[in-house]
Amino acid sequence: MNEEATVEYTEPYHLSAVGQLPTFKYQTGLQIKVRTFLFHSYLFWVLFSLLNFSYFWFFILPFWLFFLVPKMLRMFPFFWTPAVLAMICSALSLVAAVIVAQRKNSNPIRPVFLAWAFNGTFLLVFVTAAEYKKNVLIERLLASRHPECVHVNTFLTSILHAGEDFNFVEHALFKENEKTFYWSYRTMSFFEGNERLDPNFPCKAD
Repeated sequence: MNEEATVEYTEPYHLSAVGQLPTFKYQTGLQIKVRTFLFHSYLFWVLFSLLNFSYFWFFILPFWLFFLVPKMLRMFPFFWTPAVLAMICSALSLVAAVIVAQRKNSNPIRPVFLAWAFNGTFLLVFVTAAEYKKNVLIERLLASRHPECVHVNTFLTSILHAGEDFNFVEHALFKENEKTFYWSYRTMSFFEGNERLDPNFPCKAD
């Protein structure tokens, strides 16, 4: 009686353990990979924020992004196309890396590498696309003007100096009929300067 009871108890326990163990390990491994990917993505943007902490401090405290939504929406008309293009390219690079690794039957790519590659691709494409879009818009606007002097800084220069208390690095400007006009990413157009602003931004022709 005791042997039969032992067999009946042990066999179902063993079968249930075998059936559940792979699923449990797979779920745990996937969770660890996702957490590792998210952590290193966060680390990537924290390090990026150090390039201009006064402006990109919110990357260290991501929950503050909720309070910055109104400000971000004002910049949306310019930034949405570079952001969408950057996200698409980043996603494609991520999928391509996984497919190549599977076809070569190599070891799975570590989530640390995927995180840095994904975010690095996003930043590179975003900055490049924003620079291209800015140049196209400025060229179109200047085509109907007769500027005496034009000076345009790169998009990267603008974000590295954004938010400074004494920021004397303009995005772009031009002079026409002794008036200075300044580029705005928010309005995607030029606005006329004034007597207090112009002395701080002499036009240096490119």
